[in-house]
Amino acid sequence: MRARTRPETPQTTSQLSRQGAILGAACVCALAVAANAFGQTPGKEIWQFAAGGEIHSSPAIGLDGTIYFGARDNKLYAINPDGTKKWDFTTGGWVDASPAIAPDGAIYVGSRDGQLYAVSTNGTQRWAFPTVGMITQPAAVAADGTVYFTSSDGQLYAVDSNGGKKWQFTTGYDAPAPSVGPDGTIYVSRKTTFVESYDLYALNPDGTTRWKFGATGAPASCAIDFDGTVYPGGKFDQGVALTPDGFVRGQSQNWQSDASAPLAIGPGDRLYSCGTNYVGESAADGRPLTATPPTYIWPGEILIAFTPVALSADGVVCYGGQSNLEASSASDLTDDKWFFHTGGLIFGAPTIGTNGVVYFGSTDDNLYAIQGGAGPAASAWPMYRRGPQHTGAPRPPTYTNTQLGLALYPGISIQGNIGSTYRIEYADRLGDTNQWSLLATVTLDRTPYLFIDTASKGATNRFYRAILVSQ
Repeated sequence: MRARTRPETPQTTSQLSRQGAILGAACVCALAVAANAFGQTPGKEIWQFAAGGEIHSSPAIGLDGTIYFGARDNKLYAINPDGTKKWDFTTGGWVDASPAIAPDGAIYVGSRDGQLYAVSTNGTQRWAFPTVGMITQPAAVAADGTVYFTSSDGQLYAVDSNGGKKWQFTTGYDAPAPSVGPDGTIYVSRKTTFVESYDLYALNPDGTTRWKFGATGAPASCAIDFDGTVYPGGKFDQGVALTPDGFVRGQSQNWQSDASAPLAIGPGDRLYSCGTNYVGESAADGRPLTATPPTYIWPGEILIAFTPVALSADGVVCYGGQSNLEASSASDLTDDKWFFHTGGLIFGAPTIGTNGVVYFGSTDDNLYAIQGGAGPAASAWPMYRRGPQHTGAPRPPTYTNTQLGLALYPGISIQGNIGSTYRIEYADRLGDTNQWSLLATVTLDRTPYLFIDTASKGATNRFYRAILVSQ
């Protein structure tokens, strides 16, 4: 235990400039920004934005750097990288759910009014899907554009990118957000008839059951490794790692977690769990890496970890503890790096952008941008909902030139009228009949419209075409 003195609120420093992008004919080259390119000290405030209500939502970051989050003034906000407001979108209830950003830029967010909203990058509504319960959990977005989300009506819904229902699955309670594996399998929990008993279900993309795994405790969303290994989060008596086929790959009685939040996967398959009174770490097979999770002491009160953690590439783990954003060494959680004090509680998980900036909200109604040390860790699931876009699905594979720092993504540019709908299809080779497969359906909110295929297995072995559906 260590004592801390109350910090002075850091003053706003110079604002970040927008990250540039290099566009190619068939691919987009995302140029990584150096961690401290702006010469700022980690833990210092860059800017803050005042919303009209408490912020419980974890911010998501678009590929262009726009930050999206919800607030308890019933709004979804879009904020420019310099901290100015781009637009806001009003729903009929509190927006506690974190937004999820699809590869085509669509923003999916649920509201306590019981609807899932699809919003374009210009702030206009594409569609809304109603349920009979509140939506407080983020959606998951699969590679084919299907959106999966849970509602307090006890259902998991599968909706296509046009807002049409594909199927639903009964969870029996307000289940945590679903996760999607590399092969498209959907993972969600279902409450059983026994007290504090739940089954983890693996569902095929058509909604049929692939397998189920029984557990005692309160599950959270799953974290999924590159090889498809599934790590259920939540309150369990023992850690477990499951293969994509539902078999136990690793299990340990030593990994006891009272964490109600999802796990994060760090480099070297280190698992990080935040609980109601600590942040702890473990090896992938459940072995604890620290004997005693640290407890932080404020004069007269204990700082508790309220949020899931976020791991950065420079070996730092960030998480919200009461009114502080904490940053510790990922290899030694007792080694404090920095912390930032707000005027309220922090419930939404922090999000680390590719530029190393840490974004998070507070019940003091402010969204904060804090200088971190580096972008997200190069692991399969380094933060809440996997990455800055919060899709709850695996990071897309890319070709990376480490010398230039470039990541290559294939895609297609569509010249069409705004409001027109296109089917985007792909083929891995040309010359055969019936070789085209549906990839996504998009409605143009701008022209030209650049669709990025972040689910591609490679940057040079796919062909694309866009077919007009309606205008």
